[in-house]
Amino acid sequence: MSYQWLHSPRNYGRNLFYDFVANGYPFFVLDTRTQRFMSDNPDDLEDNHLLGRPSLHEAEPSQLDLLLRWMDTQQTERGDVPKFIVSSSVFAPNPVDARQGRLGSDSQKVRWQEGSDSWPAFPNTRRTVLRKIVESGIQNVVFLSGDIHCANVAEFEFAGTDNVGCLRACSITSSALYWPFPFADGDPSKFVHDSKASKQKDTFRINDQVTMDYTARNFTQEDNFCRVDVDYKSHCLRVVPIGSDGCKLKQGSMYGNDGRPLESELTLAPW
Repeated sequence: MSYQWLHSPRNYGRNLFYDFVANGYPFFVLDTRTQRFMSDNPDDLEDNHLLGRPSLHEAEPSQLDLLLRWMDTQQTERGDVPKFIVSSSVFAPNPVDARQGRLGSDSQKVRWQEGSDSWPAFPNTRRTVLRKIVESGIQNVVFLSGDIHCANVAEFEFAGTDNVGCLRACSITSSALYWPFPFADGDPSKFVHDSKASKQKDTFRINDQVTMDYTARNFTQEDNFCRVDVDYKSHCLRVVPIGSDGCKLKQGSMYGNDGRPLESELTLAPW
């Protein structure tokens, strides 16, 4: 708490999650560390909860309840402006070996690696967030993450009914500013690039009708932070990874590049 409160407000008492607005764009910063609950049964992911156990009464909302309320409020009050959700764990893409159990249904119960702490181990939490986006029409949700030592961007695609195809959501991962062991973690080939590809299949079943797929690109293990520019005229986000020397990263591997800036443009719905 001492570390977190050096750079965050105490507006939720002793909790570490909070929200704020910057230049008219709303942010909700999640606590995906201290409120995690994992079932004692390693063969069942159903009772795993990333944002705290479900509330027993509406007067005592969980972190997940507050996030869902925040999404509704922002869509109602601000319309389709981008809504940024900060998550220390990456919402998407999944590691290739963490795709199983993603739907959280009885037929998908599998043993999870002991000690896993990211979204794939909490399918009900992830499905609840996606269901809110779909069923309430929450437009332009942007997840900001780190943790995996491999920067990238991912764009989501919703399908199944006529009214979900227009929804836009994406994930931006910036990680890490200092990681001297690229051989130990963060290999881009270990992450899903196209959730529809036969050997990478990672479609999320949100409800009986709607699914979500994603494509991820511009992976890099170079030490970096990402600058995100919001262009309200063209309705897009421009993501620019910047190295520890303060210069824009270039296309190519960490052992060479082709001279082009490593930049991504993510198209959102007009707001």
